[in-house]
Amino acid sequence: MKSFICIFTLSLSFCAFGQTFHTDSIWFEHAHSYRKYKIWLPQDYDSTKRYQTIYCLDADLLFNSLVSSTEIYSFPDIAKMPPTIVVGLYFDQRNDDMGIESDKSQLNETGQAFIGLIKNQLIPEIENAYATSEYRAIVGHSNSSTFIQFFLWEEEPEFQGYLSMSEYELKKDTEHFCSLSLTHPIDFTFVSAKKDAPYRYDSGLKHEAILDSCQPSNFNYKHIILESADHLTMVPQGIPLGLEELYADYSSSLPNTDSLLKLIGSQNPVELMDSLVKMKADKYDAHASYNFTEIDILFELFVQTKDSANIHLATQKYAEIFQDSSEYFYEAQCLELMGANRAAEKAYLKHINYFPVPGVWSYKRLVWLYMSKVVNLDEALYWCEQGYNALQEEEFLELIRKIGKKDKKYQKKADKLVKQLSES
Repeated sequence: MKSFICIFTLSLSFCAFGQTFHTDSIWFEHAHSYRKYKIWLPQDYDSTKRYQTIYCLDADLLFNSLVSSTEIYSFPDIAKMPPTIVVGLYFDQRNDDMGIESDKSQLNETGQAFIGLIKNQLIPEIENAYATSEYRAIVGHSNSSTFIQFFLWEEEPEFQGYLSMSEYELKKDTEHFCSLSLTHPIDFTFVSAKKDAPYRYDSGLKHEAILDSCQPSNFNYKHIILESADHLTMVPQGIPLGLEELYADYSSSLPNTDSLLKLIGSQNPVELMDSLVKMKADKYDAHASYNFTEIDILFELFVQTKDSANIHLATQKYAEIFQDSSEYFYEAQCLELMGANRAAEKAYLKHINYFPVPGVWSYKRLVWLYMSKVVNLDEALYWCEQGYNALQEEEFLELIRKIGKKDKKYQKKADKLVKQLSES
């Protein structure tokens, strides 16, 4: 049932993403000039909820790719990431702004000032204007991937998540990484490309070796190697893969249904699933969002407990995400599996009556129910006729023929209907 429902529902409910952008600038006192930044808000942004934020440098290269991947992964149907706001900061004189002194493994005065611009001006400005949580991530590429690591060396890092692509090694990296003393967990994902400049690819391997050797506490890291990407083509590959890894614990699989059934106790399935979904969002201090797998498990729990009286609670949870009346189709299938066939009949009829554009399966499942479980061949013929008139699909004619073969009393009626529909 699960795979069928997933395919059917996504085909019915998947909709175009929305775009909400704001562009502004911030005064960089050290350079006596402005720095532009851009903000993307989720389509369903709600100021009464809280959203984790991802900041990216090199916004001219990274921002659009980051927004596209974030939008998809945080979309409620998928929910691979918590609800997210994306902020892209643009450089003026790129390397001058960052001020990395590679030979000394430190930032010069301008680089330190740019760190301050992000910490003391940009972040407070965003957090005063929007409903943000305390969890922040940052993304950098090439030199800016090295620059964002300087936030790590602070006593209390400003960011809890890091996506670093095509970094290069500094002389004090071993000292910096191995002396980390973190009071709160940090997630660090770095991406290397085999066709990148050799010294950059080698730097990724060296960083992995350093981290493997000293294993800093509270520091969760993952190295992703892209076999066919180079310095620039790693961006459209590295961002989605990096985000998947960075937020892996948000989308981690739940226990199997049998294990969950043992946990229910006096709770109903919705209360149990709500508690599990909330756990995954607590880390990001963001509002919890079901993904489709969790909705599927929720309905399966109702089927296993044969709780037809309360399955409407799962339907309500489904409706919060999809909001298109396909939840009645889902509910009907679950009721059918429970053996609550009359209730399933009502749910299928609700789906056809309320769903904007019923499809082939909308009619076929109801016809099958009337043919085999709620035996009413007159209704089965009626809904075959309705399905054919709405969609002009030949398989409805075949279903009518099957009804005629199923009961000889309906043979003439079925043949007449097939002829009538074919000629019309």
